[in-house]
Amino acid sequence: MLKNLKLRLKLGVGFGLVLLLTIVVCLIGIKSQSSVQHRLMMLQNADFIESKVSDIRQSEKNYMIRGNNIYINEVKQSLTQLRNKSDESINMAIDPETINQMNQIKSESSIYENEINRFVSFKEEAGNQFRVWFSVNNEVFALGNEFREIIYQPARDKAIANNEVADLSVWNEINNDFNQEIFRNFLLMRIAAIYFIKDRTGDKWNEFEASIAVVRNRVNEWKERVRGIPNAEAIAARLETAIGNYYQAAQSYRQIVNEEDASETRMVESARALERIANSAKTDQEVKMAAEMASARNLMLVATAIALLLGLAAAFVITRGITGPVAKGVAFAREIAQGRLDTQIEVDQKDEIGTLAQALKDMAGKLREIVGEVNSAADNVAGG
Repeated sequence: MLKNLKLRLKLGVGFGLVLLLTIVVCLIGIKSQSSVQHRLMMLQNADFIESKVSDIRQSEKNYMIRGNNIYINEVKQSLTQLRNKSDESINMAIDPETINQMNQIKSESSIYENEINRFVSFKEEAGNQFRVWFSVNNEVFALGNEFREIIYQPARDKAIANNEVADLSVWNEINNDFNQEIFRNFLLMRIAAIYFIKDRTGDKWNEFEASIAVVRNRVNEWKERVRGIPNAEAIAARLETAIGNYYQAAQSYRQIVNEEDASETRMVESARALERIANSAKTDQEVKMAAEMASARNLMLVATAIALLLGLAAAFVITRGITGPVAKGVAFAREIAQGRLDTQIEVDQKDEIGTLAQALKDMAGKLREIVGEVNSAADNVAGG
């Protein structure tokens, strides 16, 4: 079919094929570039999410160290930005795996937000309960001052003024017992409480309970010691109540800090899970980015190679379809020029070259007729 086309059509087909292949390669390149660009945006989103998770952890640590709510506001702002970017990635994503990863990030960020809110609530409640505990501590000190200033000192001064040596000795013993047995052990109990507040371990709590048991025993002993002294008995009863309130405040504080510690553990676990998902999502996008670039490169190389081969094949076919018959025509003309009029040319084409070949054949035939007529006339002349 191709050999019967006109030359201009053959050349048009050849150049058109080259142009078409060029367009195809360009379209493949544009599509590949678009895919790479899309994957790059997904990678940038994943990198942004990972950076936001890092910001969240840093703000979380700052809050735990300094206790300033400005860091909690930073956490909430970063969580909002993280979820917005996750929604953007979901809308852009074309593979289910990425959509699933972004949904996991949103879900885990909500869990983390709930846990850090609970942690903040427990921490604030623990702070409030600590102040209650501390106020009870001040109550015990106030009772000590009240005993010394209102009961002991006036009684001592009266005994000294009346030269009542026995009463002075009794009051000095009562005061010494108060200072040495109650307040000294109360201060030791406070030290045990401080160690518990610092470490928050079961062992430190047991040490604190042991110390408060000692204080209670000393208060009971002192209460028996001052029996019959109304004002001192009242102080002993109030002191007993204050120590009970102190222990109750300590128990409430312990319960809250236990809940705070448990909430902190859940918060940290959620934060670490969020980090793992974000890191995994970024790594996955990096792998897909590399695969996308490799695929685009390979596709361009294959498309270019196919286009080159098809172009060369088209050029070969068209060139051969032109130069082959032309070479036959040239050889035929040379044979005719050398007088070999019986030479034949076989060109089975209906294009311009086929027309030229037919013209050469007709010319050769005409020359044979003329030569034949000339020879015939020469023979007639020679025969007379």
